[in-house]
Amino acid sequence: MLRLTKKRSAKVIKPTENKTEEQNVTATKLPKQDKDTIEIVAETKDQAKKETDVVNVDLESLIYSGLVSDDEEEDEGLDDSEPEDASQAEEPCFWSDSDSDDGFGKKDFERVMGPKPDWAKPKVANDSSMDAFNTELLAPKSQFLPHTTLDIVKCVDLNNVERSRLRLEVCEFHPHARMAMTGSKDCRLNLFQVDGKKNAKIHTLFMESFPITSAHFLTGGQEVLMTSYQPHMYAYDLQSGKVQKSSFVKGIRETKLGNFKVSPNGKHLVFLSSRFESGKMYVVDQKNKELISTLEMSGSVEDVCFFNNGDSMMSYGGDGEVCTWDMKSLACTSTFNYEAGTNGMSIDCTSDGKRFACGTTTGFVDMFDATDLTKAPKTFKNILTPITTLKFNNSGEMLGMASDGDKTAIKLAHTTNESVFSNFPLINKRFMGEIKSIDFSPNDGYMLVGNFGGKALLYRLNHYSHY
Repeated sequence: MLRLTKKRSAKVIKPTENKTEEQNVTATKLPKQDKDTIEIVAETKDQAKKETDVVNVDLESLIYSGLVSDDEEEDEGLDDSEPEDASQAEEPCFWSDSDSDDGFGKKDFERVMGPKPDWAKPKVANDSSMDAFNTELLAPKSQFLPHTTLDIVKCVDLNNVERSRLRLEVCEFHPHARMAMTGSKDCRLNLFQVDGKKNAKIHTLFMESFPITSAHFLTGGQEVLMTSYQPHMYAYDLQSGKVQKSSFVKGIRETKLGNFKVSPNGKHLVFLSSRFESGKMYVVDQKNKELISTLEMSGSVEDVCFFNNGDSMMSYGGDGEVCTWDMKSLACTSTFNYEAGTNGMSIDCTSDGKRFACGTTTGFVDMFDATDLTKAPKTFKNILTPITTLKFNNSGEMLGMASDGDKTAIKLAHTTNESVFSNFPLINKRFMGEIKSIDFSPNDGYMLVGNFGGKALLYRLNHYSHY
C-alpha cells in the first residue's frame, strides 16, 4: 500500500557550527555596521525562513489531508522504513465524520469530490404500511416475544442455601422487592433475596405441627398469611417481624381450609371449600380477616383467578362450568360451559381478562379468547397427566402449564402464536421432579418452579430486561 509522506528536505536542521559560520560571513560582508545591526539582519533572515516553512507546511497539510502528523515532523530520529506488520500501518482516510479531527472535513471533501448526488440522499416514504414495517423492525428487544425458542437460563436454585426437607407447596415472588418465599410441608417458611447467583437467605420461620399448604403475600407485600389443615392460621408481619397465631375465620363452618387466593387490589381473600361443602367460595376481608360473603357454584369449585386488578374473578368447577364474578357487587355476571372441560382441575387468566386457560384431569389445556367465546379454544396436548398448575406471566405473553403427576411434566406456551416452546424444559429436565407451583417476577425477568423434592428452581428469562 502506497503511503504519502513529506520529504525530510522540506525542513533542514543546520548544525550549530554552520550557523555560527554563516553569521560570521554576514558580519564580514558588512564591516562598517555595528554589532546591533548585524543581529537585526540575522533575526530578519531567520524570521523570513520560518514564515516560508509555515506556508509550506500549511500547503502540504491541505494537499496530503493531514496524512503526515506534526509529531512525525518534529521527531528527528524517526525511522523512514515501513513497519514489519502491514496490518499496523495507518491507512489514508479520505473522508471523516463530523466528529473527526483529522483535518479533512465535509467541506474539503465536497470541494474535491463535488456535492452529494441525488441518489445518495435519503428519501422520505409516504407509505404508511412501510412506516409500520420499519417500526416493527426497529422495535426494541423487549417489545415482541419470539415464538420459536425461549431465551432462558437456569440460575442457582432460590433455596440453594437451605433446601426444604419435604415438598414445596408455595413458591412466590414479592410484589415489589427482589425477594421471594417458599413454604413447605416441613412447617417452614423461608424468605430469600433474588439475584440469581447467591440468593442469600433473609429469614426462616418454623411453626410446629403446622405443615404449610398455602401462603401468600398480603397488603402489598407487608404481610404473609399461612394456612394448613389446622383450625388456626399464622400471619407474619414483615415490617415488625412479629408472628401472630389466630383462630380460623369466624362465620365459616369449615375450619380446615388449606387453599386460598389473594386479589391483587388488596381487598379480598377467597377460601375454597373442601369436598364436604362443595362449590362454596368464602370471601374474606384482607385486612381484618372477617367474612364478607359466601359465593356458590352449582357444582364443585376447583380453582379461581382474578383479573381487572381484582375487581373481577373467574371460578372453575369440576363439571366444566366457568363463572365470572363482579367482586364489587359480589354477584355472578356470566357463566360458560363446554363439554371438554369436564373433570376440571385448574384455571388462570391474564391480568386484563382477555384470555383464560382451563386444565383438566386428561392433561389437556384449553386456552380461550374471552372476547369471543364462540371461537374454538386452542388446546395444548403436551402433558398426559392432570393439570394441577396454570400460570400466565404478567404481560400475558406466556402460559406455564404443569402437572404433579409425572416428572418434568411442565411446558411454556406462547399465547399469541399459540405454540409451545420447544427448548423448555432444558436438557437437564430430569432434575425438575414433580412440579407443584409456577410463578413469575413482577416484570417477568425471572421464573420460579417449585417441586416435590423441596427445590425452588430459578430461571432467568433474558427477553425481559427488568426484574
